Amino acid sequence: MKIAITHPTDWPLVRRGTERFMNELAEFLSRRGHEVTVIAAKPGRGEVIEHDGYVTRHHRRLWHPALGKRGIIEAHAFLVSCLGALLRRRYDVVQCCSFTDAYAASIAKRWTGTPYVFWVN
Repeated sequence: MKIAITHPTDWPLVRRGTERFMNELAEFLSRRGHEVTVIAAKPGRGEVIEHDGYVTRHHRRLWHPALGKRGIIEAHAFLVSCLGALLRRRYDVVQCCSFTDAYAASIAKRWTGTPYVFWVN
């Protein structure tokens, strides 16, 4: 299966539970023969990293501290990057680890038909 795992932040840039979980899940699934892509964002330029049998696609973080003054947090801004990523490539299922990427997956499903799972740590 082609599986996407999404979250606004990623290990090792952010060292918390969800970030570690999604990378361990990606490695676990890839060892079982699945094609896994982690979709996340980071400051600076986007990049694609292949490691431990799966691909991580870091998109450029669209958030800026000025947005925080308007009540927009980093996870909100990730919706745009995540939606674009889910529309550009086809997956069999999307594992969402945050509310905004789950919302992006629900919007993408209208065009792609790809089911998604929303898991909150």
